[in-house]
Amino acid sequence: MRALIRTTIVSATVAGALLAGAVPAHAVDVFVEVSPQTVQAGFSVAIRASCGDTVNSANVKSDAFGEVMVIPQNGFLIASVGVPPDKRAGNFVVRLTCPSGRTATTTLVVLAMNQPTRGPQTGGGALANGGGDSATRTLLIGGLGMVGIGSLLGAFALHRRRTANRA
Repeated sequence: MRALIRTTIVSATVAGALLAGAVPAHAVDVFVEVSPQTVQAGFSVAIRASCGDTVNSANVKSDAFGEVMVIPQNGFLIASVGVPPDKRAGNFVVRLTCPSGRTATTTLVVLAMNQPTRGPQTGGGALANGGGDSATRTLLIGGLGMVGIGSLLGAFALHRRRTANRA
């Protein structure tokens, strides 16, 4: 019975904190994020981090861009850094080191400057993945068929009008 009461109190406390607009749990923990997580060489990424307190600056380091200091801003540690245009493609660890010695990591994916980025594979399109030849032929035949049917119906309507006017 005590466990049930304790669980209910904890659940009510958590629900109350969520409804009151409490700061997300990861905002008080040590973490580091990069946005976007995939970037072409030569472009910039935004870094958002936390060392548990956001009153002190911290360092973020990666082979993708070197070392940068993240500074307190709007409750987080923030910075922006460019990935050099000649950076080779690959996955790079991004490591936050807090003044307390605590660390956090994430991964940044760098694409080569000449490597195109691709949109999501949403599928479906008749012209996708080389289906253009047969799809084009089907559309052409269907379009010509519709024009032919339209012409026949137009001719029939015109013929009826003429015969109706003669009567």
